[in-house]
Amino acid sequence: MWVLGLDGGGTKTEAVLCDGRDAVGRGRGGPSNPHFVPGAAAEAALAVAMEGALASTGADPARVEWVVFGGPVSTDVLARVAHRLLPGAALRRCHEGDLALAAGGVRGPGLAVVSGTGSLVMARNAGGRRAIVGGWGSVMGDEGSGGDIGRQALVAAARAADGRGPATQLTTLICAWAGAATLREAVAHVYGPSTARHDIAGLAALVDEADRAGDGVASSILDGAGSELALQVAAALEQAGDMGQPPWPLVAVGGVLAGSRRVRQSLLAHLRSYPVGLVVPVRTMAEAAARWPRDGLESAEPGAGATS
Repeated sequence: MWVLGLDGGGTKTEAVLCDGRDAVGRGRGGPSNPHFVPGAAAEAALAVAMEGALASTGADPARVEWVVFGGPVSTDVLARVAHRLLPGAALRRCHEGDLALAAGGVRGPGLAVVSGTGSLVMARNAGGRRAIVGGWGSVMGDEGSGGDIGRQALVAAARAADGRGPATQLTTLICAWAGAATLREAVAHVYGPSTARHDIAGLAALVDEADRAGDGVASSILDGAGSELALQVAAALEQAGDMGQPPWPLVAVGGVLAGSRRVRQSLLAHLRSYPVGLVVPVRTMAEAAARWPRDGLESAEPGAGATS
C-alpha cells in the first residue's frame, strides 16, 4: 500500500511517500496553516510538497491509495489538491499529537509536546483517551512556541530601547535580521506586508544564539518558554487521568524543542515531580503519517475516518 504522509503547519509543509515499508520520496513546501496563510497559498504549499515527493521517486500517482495528514491543514483545501494530483487516494486525518507520539515510536500512553511556530500538548492515557491543551493560536495562546518567543524578543528589544528594560544583544540581532541600522528603523520590517508569522517565529533561533552568548534576557525568555510548556503538560495529565505504569514517555517535536537545549532543559526541570522520560523522535511527523498502515496509527478525531 502506497501512502503519502503530510505534516503541514505555520512554517512549512512536509510530504513523505511510503511504499508500504520505506520512505521513498520527500517534498517540502511553504506554510499551509489556514489560520496564517490564505487558502490559495496553503493549497500551493500542499501541492509543491506533494509534487516534490512524487517527482523525487517518479512514482505513478495512481498507486497512492492514502493521503494521511496532521496539523492544522484544511481538509477541503487538501481534498482539492489530492483530487488533482492523486485522484485515486482517500484522505485520513490524524491529530498531530498522535503523529508526534508515532514519530517517537510510542504506541501506548504518552505525552506529545509540539513547539514550532505554534504550540500544543497532548496526553494519551492508558485507555486511549486524549487530552489536548494549547493549540489556540497566536492571539489566544501558543505559549512556549517559536512565535511567542519571537514576539517576546521584539518586546524585550523595544523595552531596552526605551530604557524600560535591561540592555540585550537581541537588539543588535533583530536590527541585523531586519536590515536596519536602529530598532526604530526595524519597525517597518516587523510590521511590513512581507513579514509573515513564521518569520517572527524564526526569531527564536536568534534568541537561542543570544542565550548561548550569555545574554540574560534571552535566557529568561527561553526558560519561560519551557515553563509554559510544562504548565500545558501538567494540565493535560490532569485531564487525561490514568496514564498507566510510569515512567510516561514524553515526545518533544518542533523546531523550538529540536533547536533549543535551554527550552528542553527548562521543560524537564519544571516537570521534575512527574514521572516522565524524554523520548527523542526517530522519524518526522510526515514519516509517521506515511507509515500509518504499517504502524496501525489510529485517527484521533471523531468522524475522521477515510473520506474520498
